[in-house]
Amino acid sequence: MHQQQQLVPKLTPAELARELNCSLKTLARWRRLRIGPAWGRSVEGGRIFYLAEDVEAYLKAQRTVRVQ
Repeated sequence: MHQQQQLVPKLTPAELARELNCSLKTLARWRRLRIGPAWGRSVEGGRIFYLAEDVEAYLKAQRTVRVQ
């Protein structure tokens, strides 16, 4: 029996902008400067997407720990 592969959740730029409370222009600038979360393009249509796991990894890497 063929095991079904789970799909990884993807976010559109608009969804990610809403989540991060930033503009679509900011995300576009981050892509151009190669900063921010990793992103990809779909094979069909070339639409930009972000994998949820990549966004989580990026956000974890941006955290700072406050030392008293």
